[in-house]
Amino acid sequence: MCAKEVVASFLFASLAILPSFPQAPSSPQQQLASHARLAQQYLSEGKPELALAELKAVVALDPANVDARGNLGVLLFFRGGYADAVPQLRAALKLRPDLWKIQALLGLAEERTSSETEGRKDLEAAFPHLQDEKFAIQVGNELIDSYSSTGDLDKAAAIISNMLKLEPTDVDLLHTAYRLHSDLAGQAMLTLAMVAPNSAQMHQVMAHELARQGEEVAAIANLRQALQLDPRLPSLHFELAEMLYNSSDKSLQAQSEDEFKAALAVNPSDEKAELGLGDIAAKRGDLQEAASYDRRALQLRPDDSDADKELAKAAGGGIS
Repeated sequence: MCAKEVVASFLFASLAILPSFPQAPSSPQQQLASHARLAQQYLSEGKPELALAELKAVVALDPANVDARGNLGVLLFFRGGYADAVPQLRAALKLRPDLWKIQALLGLAEERTSSETEGRKDLEAAFPHLQDEKFAIQVGNELIDSYSSTGDLDKAAAIISNMLKLEPTDVDLLHTAYRLHSDLAGQAMLTLAMVAPNSAQMHQVMAHELARQGEEVAAIANLRQALQLDPRLPSLHFELAEMLYNSSDKSLQAQSEDEFKAALAVNPSDEKAELGLGDIAAKRGDLQEAASYDRRALQLRPDDSDADKELAKAAGGGIS
């Protein structure tokens, strides 16, 4: 979209003015009508500088003309006159509070004139109501930068989630989401290390980080230590069972069955643990036992295609 099209998308289609009645030459009403017509003409012809002068004249004669105020603010904004645009956009918004694009533009102008607090408030108010996806993403990115600068990463993450609903495959948005969630994870891990450095949860987090770095033995050791501290911590037995099952060490793999069973003892509704036990049974050739586990998994999660597939394989004699 070219610059003219971008500006045009923000302008009002027509100026709200009173009709011109036969009056004395050069009456205020006739002047208002003349300036409004010229402003509309110049806007339609893509002559913003000429339109600016006419809009200023309309506002001088009719300060409550919301269209003139809004259009004047839009033109000033897109020519870089942010400080001059702010009072015009603010006046238009005061006259008509549901002008969401105008409020968002006001927020952007305020951000660019070091009025960050006011800018953030206006951007926050306008963002959920924006229908133009490209502009919504621009406003969302501005909010994310604002939140990131003050450490409000949870708010920034909520914004990026909404933006991904608009553009789920946008590479830049996906990268931003990854960065934000990584920062959030790092922030949470640092806080946890400060408030509960020897907790089961801290060892669980350390295990995740070590596993991500390929440190299998150290990760397993941290999960075992977490279990010693809190044997009934939700998902802990399953995480250890899964890590053992996927280990390259056969002796560690052999320990996974007991952990899957321990996971079910803590949480009888752990469908993934049922599937894990079914897979172990199938690998040792006990298809009847495997089908029993898979059937229970399917009862817990009837919509799980993996459970359905594993049950079919076990019931069919293991043929994939």
